[in-house]
Amino acid sequence: MRAQIWRNLIPEKLPLAADIDFERLALPDMTGGEIKNAVFNAARIALVRAPGESVAMADFEQAIAMEISGRWAKQAGGSIGFCR
Repeated sequence: MRAQIWRNLIPEKLPLAADIDFERLALPDMTGGEIKNAVFNAARIALVRAPGESVAMADFEQAIAMEISGRWAKQAGGSIGFCR
C-alpha cells in the first residue's frame, strides 16, 4: 500500500532516475504525510546536488532518513508546531 502512496505523491513532471524502486521506498514505516515530506525533500536534495538532473534513489533514501530522524526540525532549531 505504501508503494502506491509513493507513486501517487510523486508528481508526474518530477524527473526520476532509472534506479527508483518503489517497493524499497515503501519498506520504512511512514505515514502519507511523512512520505509527502520525503518526496519534496528528495526533490530539494536533487536540485542542490545537480540542478536539472533526475531525482535518484539515493536522494529519496536521504530524505527518508532525514524525515524519520526528525533532522529537518532539528536543523530549523527545534520542534515544528505549537509544542516545544
